[in-house]
This record gives sequence, structure tokens and C-alpha cells, in this order.
Amino acid sequence: MIYKVIEPNDALKPYVHSIQLTDMNKGERLNNQKIVPYGYSGLFFTYKGSCSKTDNICRKFSLPRSFIAGLTDQSVTFNGEGSIGTIAVNFYPTGLYHFLKSSVSEITNATLNSSDVVGPEMDRLFDQITNTKDDNEKLNLVEKFLLYRFDFDGLLHTKSIETAQKLLMASNGQIKIHQLAQQSCMSISSLERHFHQQVGLLPKSYANILRFNHVFKLIKHYGSNKWQDIIYKCGYYDQASFIRDFSRYTGETPRRFFLSEFRVSDFFSGK
Repeated sequence: MIYKVIEPNDALKPYVHSIQLTDMNKGERLNNQKIVPYGYSGLFFTYKGSCSKTDNICRKFSLPRSFIAGLTDQSVTFNGEGSIGTIAVNFYPTGLYHFLKSSVSEITNATLNSSDVVGPEMDRLFDQITNTKDDNEKLNLVEKFLLYRFDFDGLLHTKSIETAQKLLMASNGQIKIHQLAQQSCMSISSLERHFHQQVGLLPKSYANILRFNHVFKLIKHYGSNKWQDIIYKCGYYDQASFIRDFSRYTGETPRRFFLSEFRVSDFFSGK
């Protein structure tokens, strides 16, 4: 498997977490790879092979060769056919809003054909990617398109929500909503309205996803034999509340989930 990741240009860094490429041979394990909510929306290109997803109620969908994925609070299962080559742009909370230049609240838990949303320029970019053999050049093409697409002069009116975004991420979702509103210089109602429009979820819902994801970071650091310490470090009151959140976001208990091997989930989540 080939796996490459680049940090975006400095101008993009407040809005784009990473741009990643993966290339897997047919013999590598690509099926039944669960992707859990991870706090990023994305822009994806499948320049080789084809992919499908199965949602949390077992509905299967073929994925477009180029698609936009809104924020999700539900798990999905990824499947690939044959050899797979994929590029993913992982957007920070407000990144997709700036990329689309419109509200993202309607595409939460949805995947949309990118050319239907953005226009034929996405088809031209996809053709450039598929006609380029060099992996680094593929990544550079995507980065150049993002720089072209973002309207940096029009971003000033979103600074309060970007402040809220940074506070939520810095606290791993453990800041109280009234503190978040106060430190973002907004009322709670204004914060919730604008956050939902620009991010796709309410601040509390997004905070819960960040808290849930912090569990994975601490497991990597401490190991899964430190469950009790990890639970409390992530702000859960007790084991029952943690298991309830974990089952909600993954559809499984922690024990069953970690018995499985997920090789592409880190790619899609930017971890």
C-alpha cells in the first residue's frame, strides 16, 4: 500500500487539516472497513477502482468517483472493488462551508457528487488527477485547486465561529457551551445558529464527537488496558455513559470494535 499525506499551504491550514493519498492493490484488505465519526468533512477522489459505502441501517450506496462528504455523527462501512487509488481532503469544521461558499447544514450525514455541487470544474480536476501518474503531482493538483477555490477575502465574517472551532478542538470537546459562547463573543442562540449553518452540527453535538475521538488518541498513547483512566480523561462521568456514546457512534461495544482491524479508517479520518 502507498500512503502519502501533506500538510496544506499556510493559507489553507485554518480550513484544511490534510490532503492524503492511498493506493491499495487488489490483494490488500479493502472490504468492511468501518469509518466512525471523526469531526472532519471531506472531498474525495477515487482515481482508480470503485468504492461503495453501507450506512448504519445497512443501506448500500455506490460512491461517485468524486464526492463531497458532510460531517457525520453516524458510522459507515467502506468497501473497495479491485485496486483502489483515493485522495481525501479533510476539512476542519468550517472548511467545507468556505469551500462550497454556502451553508453545509443540509449535507450532514450525506455524500454528494462533487460536480453536482461545485460544477464542471470538479470534472476537469478529476481528469487531471487520473491523467497524472506521479502521486505527488496528484496531491499538488488538489492543493492548487483548493487555493483557487477558497475566497480568502470573504472569510472575515466567520471569525467568531472559527474561534469556537479552535476552542472546541483545543479542549477535545470538553468546554461548556456557555463558556464557548462567552469566549466567542456570541450569545448561545447565535452561536448555535451560525455554527449549525457553517459546520453542519450544533456545538454540543460536535463537542461529543471530539470527546469520543479523544478516546482513540489516548488509546494509542496509553493502550487499551487503561480504560478507566481514558474514560475520565475524556470527560465521561462513568463507564456506562462512555459505552452509550461508543455504541451510538460505532454501532458496537468497545470490546467488539477493537477486535476488528480497520486499515483505511485512519486514512479517511486524517489520524
